[in-house]
Amino acid sequence: MQLMPNDYIFASALSACASLQAAALGREIHAQAVKLGYASICFVFNSIMSMYMKCGHCCDALLVFDEALEPNSVSYNALITGFVENKEYEKGLEMFKLMHEKGLVPDWFTFAGVLESCVNMNDLRWGMVVHCQTLKLKLDSTAFVGNVIMTMYSKFDLMKEAENVFRLIEEKDVISWNSFIAGCSHCMDHEKGLRVFKEMSNEYIVRPDEFTFTSALAAYVIIGKRLAEQLLKLQPVTTSPYVLLSHMYASDAMWSDVAEVRKMLKGSGLKKEPAHSMIEVKGNFEKFTVGKFSHARIGEIKCMLNIIGWAAAEVSLKDILS
Repeated sequence: MQLMPNDYIFASALSACASLQAAALGREIHAQAVKLGYASICFVFNSIMSMYMKCGHCCDALLVFDEALEPNSVSYNALITGFVENKEYEKGLEMFKLMHEKGLVPDWFTFAGVLESCVNMNDLRWGMVVHCQTLKLKLDSTAFVGNVIMTMYSKFDLMKEAENVFRLIEEKDVISWNSFIAGCSHCMDHEKGLRVFKEMSNEYIVRPDEFTFTSALAAYVIIGKRLAEQLLKLQPVTTSPYVLLSHMYASDAMWSDVAEVRKMLKGSGLKKEPAHSMIEVKGNFEKFTVGKFSHARIGEIKCMLNIIGWAAAEVSLKDILS
């Protein structure tokens, strides 16, 4: 007895082809679905469109869409998301307009896709129109949609609007926090970014991730550079500001700036104080400076260091581990 695939099997197989970007095999499965009469079933032709979009065959996806008898919101979402993924942002926006004309109600996925199209097309006007629609449907307070709206306003340096969206999100996820902190950095408002990072750390609800810490550290470095540069303008009497600024530039591999700071230090006539360490011995502090051997008990110190060195050499790895 020969077993025949049904609509659920076709949808699953097409989804697998989409994940693997196996366009050739996907076409074969599409042909079988047409032959057996399953291609006209809603969730099957949605899977066919998604498969073609994932494989970069936007024209084939459109052909399937045009042949669909009753495309639903999922059908439009598949095309909008597909066009965005394939960087055909104008077509994604056109599909959104067509969906609106057909009277279909957009959902989270629709808005996320079309807002990303607006961001990439630098189309703030349409982005604000879409934002208004999310307000009507009360979807702007969800993290999934609100995060994209924040990113859009941040890109256009509209941080007041971005913060309004951020504050209205009811259950912020780590992407919400990261998006706003990154937006502050994009608009050069690093102080606000750090305040939001502190606010996030104090809430103990969402844990910062690698991106959060990277953004916060970058803001600290930039603010530190600003302070050091301001300090240099005051004509400092020590080399510390020069050394601090040089280290900050070096941490960002800004070698030309490092060279410039060193040139400024040389021109200032100030001499960098050699590094030193201090220890307390019986209530007295002993100072040891790099390159200097003028300590009154230097002979005893060298002898003790040699003894310690010999003792360390006699200790094997086996002794340490046992």
